[in-house]
Amino acid sequence: MNSAKGENPRSILIVKLSAIGDVVQTFPMVKALKNRYPEARIDWLVEEDASDLLFGHPALNRVIVSRRKSWLKSLFVLGKFRGTLREIRKFIQDLRSEHYDWVIDNHGIFKSGLLLVLSRGRRKIGFQPSAGIAEEGYYLFANERYRALSIERHALDRYLDLDPGLRDLVQLGALVGHADLVPDALAAMARIAEGTAWNEAGLTADPIQVVLDIRSYYEELAVELADGPPGPWAAERWFFDETEAGKTVLEARRAMKAAEAPFPLWFYMAPATRS
Repeated sequence: MNSAKGENPRSILIVKLSAIGDVVQTFPMVKALKNRYPEARIDWLVEEDASDLLFGHPALNRVIVSRRKSWLKSLFVLGKFRGTLREIRKFIQDLRSEHYDWVIDNHGIFKSGLLLVLSRGRRKIGFQPSAGIAEEGYYLFANERYRALSIERHALDRYLDLDPGLRDLVQLGALVGHADLVPDALAAMARIAEGTAWNEAGLTADPIQVVLDIRSYYEELAVELADGPPGPWAAERWFFDETEAGKTVLEARRAMKAAEAPFPLWFYMAPATRS
């Protein structure tokens, strides 16, 4: 579905609350939106645990932080009830201070749906009901719902599917839809695995984004080649267990860890269960 409809939004709010890995996977969509609509104001609504990743992001105008977990704890602490209510009221005021052209909820659960309601937006865009992607009735809060790609497709693909034009505008890793760039990215990963510093290996973006693009290319290929719909996480397992590309990524990840590269950059290159 093309949610853009030829429109040039002046302001966009992204609702992606957590977790850190899911927030990182949303970066290419934000970059693509900024490339496509360079004059648009782009804000992001996030929970506090993942908020540090967003401050200073060049594509964002504002980061709105929900301290939901802290508030829930403080509401039941003697002497903190009124102060917590004031914080919540201030948060809602900040959230509603801008009337957005688009509010895009990629999170897909009830708590994000409630924030979708609280936000002020002309078009509130979300997924249609889909197991593992859009659940808990959150889609009832959106006034536009688009059909999500299969859960077997990479989350990056689902987010970019908001508008087919976004796919060709991702310039962080720049690999999605551009198979000829994959070998260079894998060669950079191989250099990292052999001991080259990650920031000197020739990557076109940070390692997480490049790996997301490589995986997206391979996993989309796996879905196309499968004889019928793959089982849950089958494409991911195939990538890391059966392909040389997946093994190279894991070797690069281990090398970055050993070299004491920043924790998020190597940790989120692969699922936490991968060593």
